[in-house]
This record gives sequence, structure tokens and C-alpha cells, in this order.
Amino acid sequence: MNLAIGVIHGMGSQDKDFAEPLIEELTERFENLGGDPNELVFEPVYWAPVLLKKERDLWNLVTKRHDLDYTKLRKFVVNALGDAIAYQPLKPGAKKTQNVYRQIHEVVRGSLKQLAQRAGGDAPLVILAHSLGSVIVSNYCWDMWKQGSASSPLERAETLAGFITFGSP
Repeated sequence: MNLAIGVIHGMGSQDKDFAEPLIEELTERFENLGGDPNELVFEPVYWAPVLLKKERDLWNLVTKRHDLDYTKLRKFVVNALGDAIAYQPLKPGAKKTQNVYRQIHEVVRGSLKQLAQRAGGDAPLVILAHSLGSVIVSNYCWDMWKQGSASSPLERAETLAGFITFGSP
């Protein structure tokens, strides 16, 4: 039986291949313990692009007319803390196109859908989540269990067998 493993990053600028070192390490350790690495099916949940353009636009706007001190600190505030601020769910009636919360959840859903297709829709699901990623997955699961509609039990997080967090707020 396959084990479906979703890996979700935290706040801040992330590369598309953010999960590769973790996936390689876990696969190697699993194999060294006698496991069949083909039973592990990984899927990164890469939600950073949802905010990337908005954060770049904000940075360009802030730095356009001013030579700022503490550039590294300011970039951290825009790229990392900006993620947490932007992720907050909007009040009812707000424009859906501005709802980063829903856009990020669509990325999670799409990643879990791909994982379900590769591992099986009823495969046990383990989520490895860093920082804000743990909040995102927790909210996604709550929303799915409360009112979600998705095509497979895995996509609805009904097969969630483990939720491992790293640096969870």
C-alpha cells in the first residue's frame, strides 16, 4: 500500500524545489530501514507563487522613491510576514479575486488531487508542514471536513493519518 505524503512550505520566498532535500533524505532513510521507497508518494504543496507578484509589486513600490536602510529586514517583513497577513480569510462579501486564503487552499487541493491520482484516492495521508504551512493545512482540513467537496477521500483529507509540523506558530 502506498503512503501519500504532502510537503508544504512555510512563509517567505521559496524555490519550486523546496521539498527535494527533505524528500531525498526521507526516502533514503526509509530504504535503509528496509522499506520499499516506491511505497512513498510525495507531493510538494508550493503555494508561494500565489503571493510572489504581489510581494514584488509592494517591494518595488516601497523602494521606488526611497533609499531604505535595513534592506534585509524590510524584505523579510514584506516576503515573510506579508504572507501571514495576506493569508487571513476575508470577510463575507469581499472580492473573491482578492481572497488569498481561498487561492492558497486551491493550491493545496490541487496538490492533494495530484497526490491522490498517484498514490490512490484512499491512501493514508501524512502531511509534513513548516511554519505557516501548518496553519494553512489545519485550516484546509477544517474547511474540507466542515463544507468541502472534493473527488477523493484523500483530497478531502479524510485519510489523514499523520500531521507533522516544523516550527508551527
